[in-house]
Amino acid sequence: MFQTLALENFTAFKETSFEWSPGVNVLIGANGTGKTHIMKLMYALQMQGHDAAELKKKLAAVFRPSGDKVSRLVNRKKGSNTARISLSNSAAQSLSLTFDTTRHNTFELQGEWAVERSPVFIPVKEVLSFAPGFISLYDKYELAFEEVYYDIIKQAYLPARKGMPLNDEKPLLELIRKTVGGKVTLEGDEFHLSAGSKKLEMSLVAEGHRKLALIWQLIHNGSLFANNTLFWDEPEANLNPALMPEVAKILLMLAERGVQVFVATHDYAFLRELDFARQETPTRYFSLELTQEDGVIAHSFSRYRDIRPNKIADEFQRLYDLEVRHSLGDFS
Repeated sequence: MFQTLALENFTAFKETSFEWSPGVNVLIGANGTGKTHIMKLMYALQMQGHDAAELKKKLAAVFRPSGDKVSRLVNRKKGSNTARISLSNSAAQSLSLTFDTTRHNTFELQGEWAVERSPVFIPVKEVLSFAPGFISLYDKYELAFEEVYYDIIKQAYLPARKGMPLNDEKPLLELIRKTVGGKVTLEGDEFHLSAGSKKLEMSLVAEGHRKLALIWQLIHNGSLFANNTLFWDEPEANLNPALMPEVAKILLMLAERGVQVFVATHDYAFLRELDFARQETPTRYFSLELTQEDGVIAHSFSRYRDIRPNKIADEFQRLYDLEVRHSLGDFS
């Protein structure tokens, strides 16, 4: 599991560090504070942290900088600059990555990360409805899709591992099945949501339900279970707030089964449901703040109510105050 991450001059970050929870890690902050960048970076490092050349390709494919120039991920300033990244895990493995914006295009990786299982990155947009034919197209043509879409679709198509699902996973699968109204089946290369004798192609399923159906499929085929990592960008996207209790339960149940979870969110309902439901599950919140002098800095909290700054809660408080004033006849 990830333990620490230190960043220097990487995208929006001039200098900041993170100490991760082994359970659930929640990234919040205004747009442009680098929440997705952090998850993509760790995803790429976990995937290809054993080979500098492959890591450079993976960073370019995941971030899609212009011209595939990884140097564009260095924090911008006049003249040249150097990005430095350090990562450690619970197995006492560490990685140090250095790359710069000079004409030499330095890219140096020290240390090695032994990958036992491929991490899972779920992007904002659901993928099951456009999965048919996507892999062959991506392999043959230059598509303007970040490689996280390619990776997650390949994982969704994996057959079930021998002995899957495990008894420990069955309550989780059943919770998702009840939430979305069925389980995932595959006919040819087309995904369906099936309940008894009824089958519905994914393109006709509500988009929010498709995202949860993807989680079901990844658990069922063994991509998501103990000692793996889940990165989920905006789990609330296209989901009704009434489903946030189930989303929070799903993530906590994954963490209880040994999956280290990272989520980036803007959703108040999700944050509160996670806070109410987490009980003993190790959870850490990171509030990312953009400052004038120091770029984006990270504030770490073990309890939701302690988060400062919290623009999500601030906005809901503003709306609550506005509602109170309107109810009292103050329309100013």
